[in-house]
Formats: sequence, structure tokens, C-alpha cells
Amino acid sequence: MLHALETIPVPAPQLLDGLWQVHNHVDAGHTAFLLGNHSFHGWWYFFPVALAVKTPIPVLLLVFLGIFALRGEPLRERWIPAIISGVILLINLPTTLNIGVRYMLPLYPMLALTAGIGTLWLWRRARWAAIAALVWVAASAALAHPDYLAYFNETAAAHPERVLVDSDLDWGQDMSRLAVELRRRNVSYFHMSCLYTGDDTRLGLPNWDSLDPYQPVNGWVAVSYTMLYNYGWKAAQDRGRKDLAFAWLDRYQPVGRVGKSILLYRIP
Repeated sequence: MLHALETIPVPAPQLLDGLWQVHNHVDAGHTAFLLGNHSFHGWWYFFPVALAVKTPIPVLLLVFLGIFALRGEPLRERWIPAIISGVILLINLPTTLNIGVRYMLPLYPMLALTAGIGTLWLWRRARWAAIAALVWVAASAALAHPDYLAYFNETAAAHPERVLVDSDLDWGQDMSRLAVELRRRNVSYFHMSCLYTGDDTRLGLPNWDSLDPYQPVNGWVAVSYTMLYNYGWKAAQDRGRKDLAFAWLDRYQPVGRVGKSILLYRIP
């Protein structure tokens, strides 16, 4: 029966394959990190927290102003962006696949339209405040350059790794910087555990070995936040341990941070 169903031609079969893969991914679970906690099946409040720290504060304020400006108006065209935003958020609250605010990207155009309504409302009442909010948004984007992927607003920017990791902070984007930094420090050999799925032979890295779970080493060590927290916790679960796989690094102070996502150590 299953074989018969598999042979029935349907339009856009890749779309159905993708939905099935996501279904299996949700069932199997995925390591997630939020506010210092770990889980295979996430938290209902993951996306509200992610949106709160990954969206510029003035945009959030303007969104709330936009909703406030719509009070008393009939449910017509101008309410559509705010309603769609709420629907997208509510649909995603129960999901257990909590691996990045990127799953909420369709929400952002709706938030932008609602923030636009709030900006117009504010412009008509306090033009200086509207200008200040827009300058704040522009400054946030300018100051984030070139680390847009790892952007966090002022509520979490000092220590984003305490709130989120994975694709919200560490997605292999700093590997080229790591190669440059190691060359600058004349490092000829190091141990590494960094999230990266590309061809590392094209980065110009010096000779390296993997940093294995629960195996302290000497010399230079590079570890990214996703591996430190997510993979380190998964390795602990696999071995029935309470301490994270790379917790031994806590005894040392990193000599530097490469970009926003990689810690560099020199272990005596």
C-alpha cells in the first residue's frame, strides 16, 4: 500500500518531501537552547523571547504604537498586518522545533507594516519622537554591520550566548575570521569544535584536530557557542552525564572571541 502511494504522481513532490522531513525532525527532536536551559522539544515561549531580543527595540515600540493607533477602528485593511502577525505567532507557539528566529521570518513584513502605522501616528503627534525612533532603527542596523546574523538588541547584546545560540548567533559565519586570527597569532596547530558545514580546506586554516567531548587538551582551542552549549549538552545526554562535554574549558579564560560566535583558548 505504501509503495503504491509512493508511486502516485503528484505536483511539486519536493514540497511534500520537505513537509515529511520536517514532520520527522519534529518527532525526533532537536537540541535547543534558551535562557541557559536545554531541551530536545523546546518551549512554548521560545519565539516570543527570540523576537523580543532579535528585533530592534524601536521597531517593537512602533509595533505596539501601531496597534494602539488602530484601537477603535473597524476591522478593515489597516488591521490586516497586525492580525496576520498575531496568527503567525500563535501558530508557532506550540511547535517544538526551536532552532532559530528564522522560522518566524514571514512575520517581519507584517511587523514592519504595523510599525509603519505606529510611526505615522507618532509623526502626527510628536515628530521629534518619530525621527528619534527611525534614527535608532538605522543606527541599530549600521552598528550591527557586518554581523547581521548575530544581531541582538540592547536587552541581550552584551551576552547573547546566555539567551540564544544556534542560527540566532552561531551558524559558521566566523570561520574565515578564525583562519585570519590564527594566522595573525602564528598558530600552526589547534583543536576545534565549531559549527561549520562547508569545505574547511578552502578557509586556509592551520592543521587541526577535532575537540572531542570530555577530552581536555593542551594548546590552542577554538569552540563555537552552538557546539559549546547545544552539542555539549547532547553529548552529555548521550552519555548520561550532567556536566556539559566542554565544561572543562570553564577553568580557563579565553584569549579572545572571533567575531560573535567563536571562543579562542590557549590551554597551558
